[in-house]
Amino acid sequence: LLRTVNEARRDPAYRSIFHAPRSILNHKITGSRRFAAQSYSLTRIRAVCHAFDTTVNDVVMAMCSTALRTYLMNQDALP
Repeated sequence: LLRTVNEARRDPAYRSIFHAPRSILNHKITGSRRFAAQSYSLTRIRAVCHAFDTTVNDVVMAMCSTALRTYLMNQDALP
């Protein structure tokens, strides 16, 4: 197993799970960073789940990933 891991790490396409592409989000956190939140009722999320035959987790992940992608696109910072 160790040999396989070491061989994979020498591959130029290798990415560690602890490394992310450079973005406007992975810089040192300062006092100028802001946070915003939005609330949705679980009833509303479950209605989407039933409409698309999926799970609450899938719906929440789709909401979060879409919000993040939209933000990065609006900042012209999509990696």
